[in-house]
Amino acid sequence: MDINPYLYSVNLRQSDWADILKALADPQNQAGEAVLANVPLPVERNKLEVNYMSSEKGDGTVSLRSCLFKMVYSPGQVLQVQMSAEPRRGVLQPRADLLHTARNSCVCTQHVRDPVNSLTRHATRATREQQFKNYKDYVKAWMPLLEMEAALGAGGSDDVVIVENVPILIQPVQEGESNSKTNFTGSFNLNAKFCFDRCIEFGGKSPDSIREEKSSGTSHAFPLDYLCIRYRTECPGPVVSRVRESPIPEAVDRHYTWVGHAGVVAAKHKGRKEEDGGRLQVTFVLSSSSPPPPAELMTKKGDKATIEILPKSPVDRRAQQMLLSLNQEDCELAQAIAYGSKVPRLDKDRLRLGHKDENHEVHGVGLPQNNPPQLQAIKTALIHSVSLIQGPPGTGKTYTGIKLVYLFCKINRQLEAEGKGKKTVLFCGPSNKSVDLVARLLKERLGSECPKIVRMYGSAIESKDYPVPRGNLRSTRGMRDLKSDPALQDVTLHHIIRESGKPYAEKLAEFENFFQKCRLNPELYSVDSKGVKMYRKLLHKASVEELRNYEVVLTTCAVGGNRRLVEGTEGNIYQVMIDECAMSPEPHSLVPIIATKARQVVLIGDHKQLRPIITCQAAAELGLDQSLFERLYKMPSSKRVFLCTQYRMHPQICAFPSKEFYDGRLETGYSKLWSADPLPFWPTLPWADQKVLQQRVPHILVDVRGEEETLTVTTDEGNERSKSNALEAEKVIEIFSYLKKEQMVETAHIKVLTQYNAQRHEIEEKLKKLCGDRSQSVFDRYDVNKINVSTVVSSQGGEWDYVILSTVRSLPSYKIEPHPTHGWCRQNLGFITDKNQVNVALTRARKGLIIVGNKELLQCDDLWRHLVDRYEKLKCVREAEDFPPPPPARTNNGRRRGRMAASLDWQQM
Repeated sequence: MDINPYLYSVNLRQSDWADILKALADPQNQAGEAVLANVPLPVERNKLEVNYMSSEKGDGTVSLRSCLFKMVYSPGQVLQVQMSAEPRRGVLQPRADLLHTARNSCVCTQHVRDPVNSLTRHATRATREQQFKNYKDYVKAWMPLLEMEAALGAGGSDDVVIVENVPILIQPVQEGESNSKTNFTGSFNLNAKFCFDRCIEFGGKSPDSIREEKSSGTSHAFPLDYLCIRYRTECPGPVVSRVRESPIPEAVDRHYTWVGHAGVVAAKHKGRKEEDGGRLQVTFVLSSSSPPPPAELMTKKGDKATIEILPKSPVDRRAQQMLLSLNQEDCELAQAIAYGSKVPRLDKDRLRLGHKDENHEVHGVGLPQNNPPQLQAIKTALIHSVSLIQGPPGTGKTYTGIKLVYLFCKINRQLEAEGKGKKTVLFCGPSNKSVDLVARLLKERLGSECPKIVRMYGSAIESKDYPVPRGNLRSTRGMRDLKSDPALQDVTLHHIIRESGKPYAEKLAEFENFFQKCRLNPELYSVDSKGVKMYRKLLHKASVEELRNYEVVLTTCAVGGNRRLVEGTEGNIYQVMIDECAMSPEPHSLVPIIATKARQVVLIGDHKQLRPIITCQAAAELGLDQSLFERLYKMPSSKRVFLCTQYRMHPQICAFPSKEFYDGRLETGYSKLWSADPLPFWPTLPWADQKVLQQRVPHILVDVRGEEETLTVTTDEGNERSKSNALEAEKVIEIFSYLKKEQMVETAHIKVLTQYNAQRHEIEEKLKKLCGDRSQSVFDRYDVNKINVSTVVSSQGGEWDYVILSTVRSLPSYKIEPHPTHGWCRQNLGFITDKNQVNVALTRARKGLIIVGNKELLQCDDLWRHLVDRYEKLKCVREAEDFPPPPPARTNNGRRRGRMAASLDWQQM
């Protein structure tokens, strides 16, 4: 939907406009006075744009569940905004608070610009390096940080719902007799059927779910969702517009819009009439940053306002819900983990079986034997309530985790045979990608010995495979790659319950066939809330009953707190394993541990690689970016094991990360992955024997003095400001072509990494163009699908033969500080000063690493200065014009020998 961009201007004929300009230039001209006295009528535009936008048909029904719009701006265009003032550096400065986009719509720039301050309040207490005494202390420290992160996500979300003409009532509430501060609480009612038809939910629950929820009417300790409330009222006399007459009604508008932000603290269903579905009573509390509401909203009847619902993400909401459940019964282990107190011991039977040598190795399946650190990690995990396994790149932590899954199931079966009851293993990860990888490896490596596993996805992915009419309104942004793994369909829960022979498969198929008819012929078929309610109940029942049949459930940490999972496992989950735990914030890692009341926990990860990704920088600085894995690993009493032998990287590639990130403890085990077929242009150690392959130095820094640009790029998560460097991109393409043409390296074996999306996009487009050039005979038509270009963040867990890293950031020599401060480095080097990301970038390559960047600027950072010093000592630094080197000599038949990538070694993970 295109909005009319000229809503606040009129169109005149060109000749009429020329006459007006002449009259203004010569006001003494009598003809000009006549022109000004009789301004020509505006000309109606032939336009396709709209002045109003709505998803309503006007008869009480809705045509579109979501109303997507765009508005094209141009310099000199007239916009209607509502201004206010804010102090900056001690001086009041004007600020635009509302941007009117259509006659019935406006955008609140307050919660878009500063969502944390608008929707909640800034926390002041840090959680890093803190000791927590009890439940109250723990929740008091973590809840404000989670709220800041949730507010930032909600403020920039596309999943908003705007409802006009909602009767609303606000009342003042005094906090206490000694406190002079006044809070404001309010409420409004919405018809339940109205909400169902428009997919309006509160707290992630539909109207039917709210009606069934016994505690839905009670106030929550944190907002379920956020609101932006807008009320149009008369301007005070002194600020009324001085424009008295205009063909544009908005130009003489004598109203202003009061804007308040609030948090929904309760949603209660009232009335049980089937014909209208009853109504939802929503209670909210205004945020402390909101101005006092107008008097019209505080009368007994209140008045009508516009409500914009800003929903929290399900992940944020579930983390907060689980945090409040930490003090429930039978959560002793979760409480001990959270407070840092002494953890309860395993029961004697599990200790007995955990000490047996036969339970320490997985024999006869497609997995390598344990090396000593891996064996120690398995022994430690089997006999302790809480254990940590730190696995640097290439040390086999994923395979160690797979073995533990198998061994836990083996012990559970032994105890079940002794009459101790059935127990289940819950395997979690921070992302669907990480969990899918483990599920595939369990199937492939264990084969017929694989335990009975089931992969459980979240509702967003499930609804993509089996859409539900009137499902919750959710933006598709960021969901392009959100899908279930086709290779896991036979072990995926929402596919299994629909298989032939399953007890509820036929009924589910009947519902879904009818839903498809409703989507294809909405005029002939329609679905009501009763039908959807019956379908969801059936789906819940089928999932719960099916989950009872499995030994291992694999899911993300967020879904680990799902009600279906908890009910289906009937409290039988004994072990919780969390892979890549260092990438998950502490409260998120606790979700499956609290929800399942686990008795044994294994955390697998590496806090020296990627940290949790936190969008709210203030919350990250206060400690939200610290994982549970990192906090526990630093505790002297924790049971932790360091996997010290890596099999991925060439020893010379491994040497620098080992020294800088792992205190020199990371050693290299022999593997064909890094030793086979080295390229001839790699430098050798100055003191080395030229014939000894291990003494080659397969890494090079190419010094490129390019110019960085700041661009706006579109991603799945929205538009973002990013950096690119055209000269570096050209050099990357040149090196890529050299490896492909002259060294005969397969396209799929070359990975290009960068920390900026703009640079990633530019390099990817150039490579696609290069591969599509038919004059480049060395490329085939399939190469375009094999191109590997990504950001460093998305590359963790991956490995390739050759990696080209573009650092992007660059400055002219005269702008580079000789003694840079930390703040200067942060501003001018950005992401490349993040040690965790640098560690990931430097450890993806098996056989060769080529870094492209501005050497002089990189040396401003301590870490990069150490790397440059090492590379210079080993004579691995090249000027841009000297690399790539000249093509190698051809053989007698004019051809060069092709190169084969090393086959995947078992020890790589």
